Amino acid sequence: MPKAKQSLNELLHDLKRIEEHREILSEKKIRKIYKQLMQELKNFIANEYFNYADDEGHLSYTSLQNRSRQARFLEEIVAKVDSITPVIKTEIMGLVEATYTNCYEGMLKAVQSASNTENVASIVRGSLVRPEILKQSLDNNISKLTLPHVLEKHRQEIVYNIKQELTIGLMNGDRYEKMARRLTDKLDISYKKATNIVRTESHRNIESGLYDSAENIAQSLEGSGIVSVVIWHTMQDEKVRPNVRRKTKSGWKTYKSKNGADHVAMEGKTIRVGDFFKFSDGVKTKYPGGSGVAHHDCNCRCFLEYDVMTEEELDIISEQEVKK
Repeated sequence: MPKAKQSLNELLHDLKRIEEHREILSEKKIRKIYKQLMQELKNFIANEYFNYADDEGHLSYTSLQNRSRQARFLEEIVAKVDSITPVIKTEIMGLVEATYTNCYEGMLKAVQSASNTENVASIVRGSLVRPEILKQSLDNNISKLTLPHVLEKHRQEIVYNIKQELTIGLMNGDRYEKMARRLTDKLDISYKKATNIVRTESHRNIESGLYDSAENIAQSLEGSGIVSVVIWHTMQDEKVRPNVRRKTKSGWKTYKSKNGADHVAMEGKTIRVGDFFKFSDGVKTKYPGGSGVAHHDCNCRCFLEYDVMTEEELDIISEQEVKK
């Protein structure tokens, strides 16, 4: 029995689920990279302590300087830390490009096959798949332009923090166990930041890939009386901004952030594709994760619903929202 056609949002939901699985795989790869690095650092430090620590197991600047190992010790640690950054950069940049491209092309295919967009597909069928437009959109993708700077900043932070912890440990004459714990704590922070980058960029590229494709389609609809619209949705739970969830000694607590990011108020907002959503603090964006402002974009979980309607229907919705 043939399967009935799906609606546009059902098709896009399936597409997003596939790309979110890609994000999970990238997180697992990065976790493996950090675990391997931690093991290599522990092995290296253990060997240094075995060769240069005093009889009580303490390793200090003095003991390393006496054997001309101080500079070499720090250089080798930094080199090992630095060795993972190209691999992580390649993984994240690959995730960004694949996610954006698949979502851009997925939107086009969904519009062609969705049960509620047959009129749209018939109007723009000749211009739906245009490789030069996809390439231009991909080249202008905000993540490709800004992500290298973010990753370089992340690299500089981890190198600085590791060097700082090692220097403090050597000045204090730490034993091996304490020095290893210092490194573990800093690498854990670095790993969490890397994971945050992956999640933020994956979400941004799912939303931007779909949106840029929808914007291309919307341009082909001009003059037809039909418009593409987007509807903002939140996860509608206790973690939607301005709410913040923190784990305390007495359990999980929810409080209101004062950074000005209010996504709760955005729920259900409907605008024409190509226009901007406006937050209460004056920040504007076309899609979730695309404002360029950290307290709006980082770990944002909001998403857009796509629809097509007549100009008259959009005018009615706009008037209703103004009256709210």
